[in-house]
Amino acid sequence: MSPIRMSRLESAIHVVLEFNEAFNRHDVAGMMQLMSDDCVFENTAPAPDGSVYAGKAAVTQFWQDFFRASPQAHVAIEEIFWRGSPVHHALALRLGRVEITVVGNRRTANAYC
Repeated sequence: MSPIRMSRLESAIHVVLEFNEAFNRHDVAGMMQLMSDDCVFENTAPAPDGSVYAGKAAVTQFWQDFFRASPQAHVAIEEIFWRGSPVHHALALRLGRVEITVVGNRRTANAYC
């Protein structure tokens, strides 16, 4: 892996770990500070198709409501892995029933909780 790709990987891992720490503190502002204005959150609930929250305001509201309804919410990192090719790369973090994926500079999250 080239030094530039390694640097990008390390940067992406840092963002994911920061997000996880903010999540475990229930620090919505800290989580959203790491998200772009056009962030998208894809939730698998309600079944069968889930719901999509687009933009910082909608995603922020989702997390505020989520933590209000789930005051004990906490995730532990199970695995971080890297898949990549010269054209496409992705860093994924598996958190048991929550999976957060960073693809390039766009971040999406899939929640299974």
